[in-house]
Amino acid sequence: MKRFTSSTGSFGSSIASLGNDSIKKANSLTSGILGKQASAVQEDREKPAIDPVPPRDTERPARILSLDGGGVRGYSTLIILKKFLLHLKAQSPDKKDILPADYFDLIIGTSTGGIIALMLGRLRMTVDEAIEAYQQLSKKIFAGGLASAVLDGSMLSSEKPGLGLGLGIIKGRELDQYMNMAVTTVMPGETSMYDAAKLEGYLKSTIGQQKYTIEREDALLEDEDKNNCCSAIVTAKQNNATAPHVMRSYVNPKDLTDDKIKIWEAARATSAAPAFFVPISIGLSKVKFIDGAVTGHCNPSELAREEAEAIWPGRKIGLLLSLGTGAPQEISLAGSNSSKLVSFIALSANTAQVHERVSRYFNQVCDGQSPYVRMSVEHSIDSIRLDDYEKLDQIAASTESYLGTENIKTRLDAAIALGARTNEQVPATSFPGRMGSRSNTLQQPLSPGGTGA
Repeated sequence: MKRFTSSTGSFGSSIASLGNDSIKKANSLTSGILGKQASAVQEDREKPAIDPVPPRDTERPARILSLDGGGVRGYSTLIILKKFLLHLKAQSPDKKDILPADYFDLIIGTSTGGIIALMLGRLRMTVDEAIEAYQQLSKKIFAGGLASAVLDGSMLSSEKPGLGLGLGIIKGRELDQYMNMAVTTVMPGETSMYDAAKLEGYLKSTIGQQKYTIEREDALLEDEDKNNCCSAIVTAKQNNATAPHVMRSYVNPKDLTDDKIKIWEAARATSAAPAFFVPISIGLSKVKFIDGAVTGHCNPSELAREEAEAIWPGRKIGLLLSLGTGAPQEISLAGSNSSKLVSFIALSANTAQVHERVSRYFNQVCDGQSPYVRMSVEHSIDSIRLDDYEKLDQIAASTESYLGTENIKTRLDAAIALGARTNEQVPATSFPGRMGSRSNTLQQPLSPGGTGA
């Protein structure tokens, strides 16, 4: 019997190469022993090989990618990033494709930018894989929701009834902010327009299909491989929504936590805009989290600089590439309804204010050799609502037009040059504290030909 068992063990390692009929026959003769071994071998062979994460050079200046929130408008940031990587590939000696997680040392995002940050950083997806996943996410999650019926038109219009607010001037980003504020103040509770369970299911499925987290849809956000890119998302606690809350794949020594947050939970938290998805409860204490963009932290580039200081004290920043999702429209506040708009328009404008603070900061401390580059398609996409997935083609066309201008081509090449700098080429940078507390003192003008909001 011992001899038979030994033979079975040696034979089981090769049985997977036989046809299904042969496996069934062998399985019946050995009371299922061979079949189990063959199935295990076949399963192992079907799993894609995971490429080892290359060693990371922590001595060179850090490269950081910051991604704004904006719902489907975030599609624009992926198109801009793809163009950046194509320019980078063209200028590299080996002309090989470049993985965002290997090029950038830190990728941070808010809301839709947070989901993209997790895709590119924690899951190590290529930009093309992220684009495909993002397209599917937008179509599957936002199709069939209540938003179009509720938000289109005007309450005062008999031709196209809906919650148009009777103002005729609120759309896109401003309408997103208004609805989020209305839900959190006028309609408190678990009110939303889309199915959070559907979003969670898609996130888990996407995570479980990636080579880096294959068959581990509940993989933790914190990454065991310290060579991988640092990834972070910005969210907010529902009971303290004015303060940003950062969830990380790495340890921040200035903000230690023992939370065991899953990747999909982080993605859900950063995208839980109150009007669109209910908050998510995480951890033993069941703390509820909402979209960080709702509280005025749509542009995380300021937080990105602070995270870099905490992770790598004294390390220089070679490049901080900040990708936006459109510049706010100019809005007239004439009329009796203007008082209703002031607070949420201020939230919308916060993105531009953060950009100005970051730009001034680096111009001051880097002696005019700022590592900061901001790229964002301007007004042409800002009127698109965050859930309007049918406008993806319009977003792509507007972004390609933006990227086709000579000014933007020059800016892309400038960003690549910044990322290639050595420590000797980057001026020493001091970190005097949170930039938010210094915003009143940094009144120097933006650099010539500013980087755009």
